[in-house]
Amino acid sequence: MPIWMTTPVGQQPMLHVTSWRIYETEVGERHVVGWCVENREGRVSSAIVSFDLAEGQCTTDSGRVYQLQGASGFHSDAAYTLLKWCRMYAVPECRDVTDEVEGQMLKARLPAHNDRSASSDPADGQG
Repeated sequence: MPIWMTTPVGQQPMLHVTSWRIYETEVGERHVVGWCVENREGRVSSAIVSFDLAEGQCTTDSGRVYQLQGASGFHSDAAYTLLKWCRMYAVPECRDVTDEVEGQMLKARLPAHNDRSASSDPADGQG
């Protein structure tokens, strides 16, 4: 399978990715890796510069926004693309940090809890 140039950000400012994973390079950059719905291809993003954990959206160095859809997963074309991307950009190693990111996403999506230490609810023993 060939690796080709991507559509400019101005033409595709947002992409939706399924079967996604997050990888971190040896220099600490994180990248989205997954199946791009719009282009029907495996995709490795440029470095993530911001991440809205509650929304599952990340903005990359290129300015593109990636919307993560559904749960993380595996896609063989995305794995192949990551392998080629690592070779093309001389990335000696990257580690899968998906579990860590999913945990942070889950936490960000939980409703905020009231501070029970200031509660006067008799059920909490302070009443």
